[in-house]
Amino acid sequence: MRRLAAISLLAVLVAGCGSQSGLHVENGGHTVVVVPAGSSGGGHSTTPALPRRVTARIPLGGVPAIAWNGTTTMWAAVWAGGPHLLGSLIAVDTATGSAAPPTVLPASHTPYLIAATASSVYVAGGGAVMRLDPSSGKVIERRDLGARLRALLAAQGGLWVTADGGRLLQLNPGTLAVVATRHVTGHPDAITTDAGSVLVTDDRDRTLTRMDIASGKVAGSTSIGANGAGRPSQITVYAGSIWVYEGTTVLRVATGALQLLDRVTVPGGGGSIAAGTGGVWVSGDFGVARIDPATGALDTPVAVGQAGAAIATTGDAVWVVQRPTGTLLRLVP
Repeated sequence: MRRLAAISLLAVLVAGCGSQSGLHVENGGHTVVVVPAGSSGGGHSTTPALPRRVTARIPLGGVPAIAWNGTTTMWAAVWAGGPHLLGSLIAVDTATGSAAPPTVLPASHTPYLIAATASSVYVAGGGAVMRLDPSSGKVIERRDLGARLRALLAAQGGLWVTADGGRLLQLNPGTLAVVATRHVTGHPDAITTDAGSVLVTDDRDRTLTRMDIASGKVAGSTSIGANGAGRPSQITVYAGSIWVYEGTTVLRVATGALQLLDRVTVPGGGGSIAAGTGGVWVSGDFGVARIDPATGALDTPVAVGQAGAAIATTGDAVWVVQRPTGTLLRLVP
């Protein structure tokens, strides 16, 4: 039965797709029509109305992870929800909000991680990292790392991965060969980079650690745990500060001394953060809201339904995944 389910899903994923109007994409083994925000798609619609600032709605289904390639494409790696179901990789044009036909991803027992550059797309799942051709979606390289992978980042000329067992791995972005393995903290989780350094959170000890890329040595560490705020699960750098998401709190930390500068309380958890497009954006069960990087003030949230743990910025828009529908929304500030 499991094999039949996988074959059925594969048939849906590789089925021919139409033009931008009426485009169909995989949605948990079914097909759905991509409809621009504010359009019914013909006939009666039961889709809840969204704010005018939402300018595109792309149903993806499953559990999507998203990453911008820095040019014109938002990539989504959609996990189908089980270790025996094939996933899908979908390219979304950030200008038009249209989705290309999906390509198949190998099954994974955990949701995918994704990172992208202008020349490559990287997806992690099932304990392995894959490099895919952005023009075809085909796997070019694959590296099995033998552990559950927690975060994936393409930055400063390298590919960075945190994995169970306390490992921070630096991979060659072309061959996926392991360049270096570091043990900078006991339980490394979220990662970002800043000025020749890698910044890593520890989700159990609730610390933030800086590692110098050239030497591989720890250059500083600080406690970042806030009482009742949850574990640090996402991290980014913007406007001269490090921003750490802890569920119901966003911390602002000085990049040099790793000194805590501010705590911003958000109205609910269950989401993530992304930097750019005029501020630090946070999602959660309250929707999406911008944090002013100069004052730390939280703008009035935009009600887009329950937002998931996937959010990205493209300079002119904010992209966020709705939960539980797996719908990708483009939000204009």
